[in-house]
Amino acid sequence: MKMKQVFRAILLSAVIILPMRVSCQFEAEDYVGAWITAGRNQGASNTWMQFYKEFDLDQVPPEQVFAKIAADSKYWLWVNGRMVVYEGGLKRGPTPVDTYMDQVDLTPYLEVGKNRISVLVWYFGKNGFSHKSSGMGALYFESKIGELSLASDQSWLSKVITAYENTSGPNPNFRLPESNVRFNASLDDFEGLNDGLKLGGMQASRTLGFPPAAPWNKLVGRFPSGRTMA
Repeated sequence: MKMKQVFRAILLSAVIILPMRVSCQFEAEDYVGAWITAGRNQGASNTWMQFYKEFDLDQVPPEQVFAKIAADSKYWLWVNGRMVVYEGGLKRGPTPVDTYMDQVDLTPYLEVGKNRISVLVWYFGKNGFSHKSSGMGALYFESKIGELSLASDQSWLSKVITAYENTSGPNPNFRLPESNVRFNASLDDFEGLNDGLKLGGMQASRTLGFPPAAPWNKLVGRFPSGRTMA
């Protein structure tokens, strides 16, 4: 009798520790946006970029509205000045050469009339033990909002944010792709810059290809997706 109980306990433990798959790969024909980057981005390590897009809504759709978003390497997302995702994305994807994509619920943040989306992207630009650099920081975004198809393309405004600077040593451990960062407030205003209220110096984005274009290759969805802000 005791042996049966032990066997059941072992079997139950095995079931509990089985990994759960929370990601799925989106098929290539599902992609409607392009990978975009700031026009002056040269792919230098520790590059920070802002992306901005405005659109109008006659009404907020009654159904839930989701966005698919991917970035190399990390992103912060605001909609209408409200933070939606804090530090989204993961280090380089499910394989050394592929990229994760998040699904984010935009429904609570949409408004009738003019809407604005702002995305801050941090490009590591260095290899680490858990990250293989692609060589170019970029953003991918798409969302279906009622009849409106909103996708990253050259109509998005963007710029490299020079107020984010490197620091002097000591530098992070060589195993990490991240750099030390400081924000020089004499060059820009952090709050106005990141939520899309300060657009000085922004230009049309540069398109780099459609998924599964190299160097980001396959996009693999993961759910849930990062630190969302209720």
